[in-house]
Amino acid sequence: MHNNPKVCFEVDEYEGGLGKWKSIISKGVAEEVNDYEEKIMVMQAFFSKYGMPDISTHGSMTKKIGTNIESITPATYQEIMKKVPLKIIKISLNEITGKKKQ
Repeated sequence: MHNNPKVCFEVDEYEGGLGKWKSIISKGVAEEVNDYEEKIMVMQAFFSKYGMPDISTHGSMTKKIGTNIESITPATYQEIMKKVPLKIIKISLNEITGKKKQ
């Protein structure tokens, strides 16, 4: 990706016995997100989409891991995010095409 940031991303949906399918192909340019605040924004959007609480405005987030309960405050979360080697790649789209068979 560092040598050639041009990328293609494909999503397919197939309905087995019916022979129906949909396919979307997106093309664009990928780049790593290095800005800490932007990483937090992206992760918060991810958490929100999957039903996790917004830790930037709530006092804490509780997560059950096995039988242990761990409480994570916004400050703790930010410290974890600074230490975790998390890479976030964003894609600036140039083209989106799709096909389907009904």
